[in-house]
Amino acid sequence: MKKLLIGSILALSSMGVNAAVVSAGGISWDDTNLGPGGMSNQVNFQQWFTTTPTFTDTNGSPANTADDYQRITSDAAVNGALGTELVGLGEFYSFNDGRDPGGFCDSGACELTFAFGGLVVSSFAGATPLFDTSNAWFNIYIDQIPNFDSAVVTDTTLGSGAHALFAEAQDGLLFAAFDFDSFILDGTILGGESEAELSIRTTAGLGLADVQAAWNFDSIGSDIGLTAGAIFDNSMYSSQGNGQSIGVPVQASAPATIALFGLGLLGLAAVSRRRKS
Repeated sequence: MKKLLIGSILALSSMGVNAAVVSAGGISWDDTNLGPGGMSNQVNFQQWFTTTPTFTDTNGSPANTADDYQRITSDAAVNGALGTELVGLGEFYSFNDGRDPGGFCDSGACELTFAFGGLVVSSFAGATPLFDTSNAWFNIYIDQIPNFDSAVVTDTTLGSGAHALFAEAQDGLLFAAFDFDSFILDGTILGGESEAELSIRTTAGLGLADVQAAWNFDSIGSDIGLTAGAIFDNSMYSSQGNGQSIGVPVQASAPATIALFGLGLLGLAAVSRRRKS
């Protein structure tokens, strides 16, 4: 983690101070100190383990079609164990320039939610679970009628019962769909900090075209850096997390970077650290 932090600091110090407002998919943010198009955010989330597989909506063959993306269909939870799947959902409540949904939503009243899953516990290294990411996914949705957790667009909290609103978290327009390139947990089945790398899916219809273009930061490497932390505190559902992220787009002369968070925090940042297969 120390090496990643140093890399982030060096990369940020190499950026210029020029900034611009970037718009895509119905939201806007300021890329101040992040390089052209750079973005970071603040979010809340909740996660749980399940034995109910996430459903893949596939329109026959070939599989990689516009409606071929996964979703959560139940909030049934189990204790984390070998073979269980880690899933979760949440919402963005601020971007790097401090805009809340009333500010980053171009309409002034949208919600930007997300869901993820397909992270299956495949083995253990001591007490630390290792995950199979072959079918792991991360989807973002934009909804012009906020109905997830709170209709108040400036609300920065997430209720402990958010898991029951899995349908509302996924009933917006598909904003962007990602595959996991990697997922590493530093902790135990009861909680910890994780790092992941995601690649945006660029198939037409799997997300909004301008978002696919804006967040496709690297044609051969991972597009998004993700870190997360959560604790299962006497519950099948994790305690909510919220916090800050920071990241920069790929630069030819800058070292690789990744978003940085503390325990209980989750976010996205534009980075490239790993070549796509």
